Amino acid sequence: MIDIIYARLRELGQTVAVAESITGGELVAELSKPAGASSILRGGVVAYQNDVKVEVLGVSAALIATHGVVSAEVAREMAAKVRERFAADWGLATTGVAGPDSLEGVAPGVAYIAVVGAKVNGPTKAEVAKSEVARSEVARSEVAKVVATGARPEVRETCVKEAIGLLAKALE
Repeated sequence: MIDIIYARLRELGQTVAVAESITGGELVAELSKPAGASSILRGGVVAYQNDVKVEVLGVSAALIATHGVVSAEVAREMAAKVRERFAADWGLATTGVAGPDSLEGVAPGVAYIAVVGAKVNGPTKAEVAKSEVARSEVARSEVAKVVATGARPEVRETCVKEAIGLLAKALE
């Protein structure tokens, strides 16, 4: 699946950056496996703690306080901010509870995956820069709620697979 994603991103002349919480670096590790990944993958941030989400990524502390760290809103903001910070065409983010304990009243296995990016048939980042159109004007976003079962490693693996699937869907 990653080879298909990378072929599509190469075709579009686009890149991706990743912000991870629940997946703890496993998503960017998976995305960096193919040869030539450096031409597509801009980088990633493991923002496990809320202060890292706020201080490094720029996620609003008020957003976290209002919706909770495990929410569609925070996942979307993480994806948007990593896209912006890494000057990527696509931002991909994961946030959730791997377990075994719940977090903020959210059960283990619940996660949100978000992708924020350029329109597939719209202008590329380079074209946007040339035309001085704001990046947000060509952005699209999608968030998926995941309810994974199993122990912590299985929950994280499910989230990595779901994130890769969500990015692939966005690129169709």
